[in-house]
Amino acid sequence: MLVGFASTSFSLRCGTKLIDEGDSITKVRGACGDPTDSSSYREYSPYVIQHYGGSVPPAEEGDLIEQWIYNFGPQRFVYILTFRNGRLDEIKTDDYGD
Repeated sequence: MLVGFASTSFSLRCGTKLIDEGDSITKVRGACGDPTDSSSYREYSPYVIQHYGGSVPPAEEGDLIEQWIYNFGPQRFVYILTFRNGRLDEIKTDDYGD
């Protein structure tokens, strides 16, 4: 599925439940069910993080990024949810579903 990102929103309604950025992946799946499509990858930072006490090397495991797509049909927009390490990081909408 090729998706062009149209706009960014901050919440998603699944039935009577409201999903917000920061919610857990478990809460989203419980409220909205399984996504229509999904993908995942690891994102690594090549930079050493500097702070007052010295420096912290980049995480060896990287962040787990998961993207879930919900297609609720032709009367609603397609929602693209991006999770970072199990927390909802971003909600975007695309065109109407099919």
